[in-house]
Amino acid sequence: MVVKNKSKRSTDFYKDITLIVLSVIFSFFLINMLNPPEIAIVEENVEAPQKSNDFPSTKEGTFVGTINGQAKIDKDEILLFHSAKVPGLNLKYYPKESRLEGGTPSMSAKEIILFDGNFHQVAYTFKRFSKQKLFFDGEMVAESDFVWYSGYLTGLVIGPDSAFISELVEDHEISGK
Repeated sequence: MVVKNKSKRSTDFYKDITLIVLSVIFSFFLINMLNPPEIAIVEENVEAPQKSNDFPSTKEGTFVGTINGQAKIDKDEILLFHSAKVPGLNLKYYPKESRLEGGTPSMSAKEIILFDGNFHQVAYTFKRFSKQKLFFDGEMVAESDFVWYSGYLTGLVIGPDSAFISELVEDHEISGK
């Protein structure tokens, strides 16, 4: 009967563990070589979706725009937003009167100062057969029933024939159902 030295046994044990660990690592490496992971191919010329300039539908919608209040304005009336899908729907600002107006029929909010050197948020929301609301910096400033106009034109018509967003609107989001 042969008795091995205790230090010899612990050295053999560490050699065995090292071989097992190296074998496991080599096995994983070999498996990945034979079956490489799926790599997603990304097209180089993919464009980000463009922001819409009009409501996606006429059932309900929301426009939210950030206005650059640092601009120097010398106009009596500023068209901020015009919808081509919702007849008669405009958002306008009258600087000399400090009045924000929008909707169909048009609602008006007084004592609104857009061009005071700060950025401001203007929002409008509507739901067909329900209400429309006008917001300034997160506060509702006007509300009324939303009225759908049939869109027929009579007489002299002045204004854009497609959706329009003023260059004073630095960022905007339009949503709807």
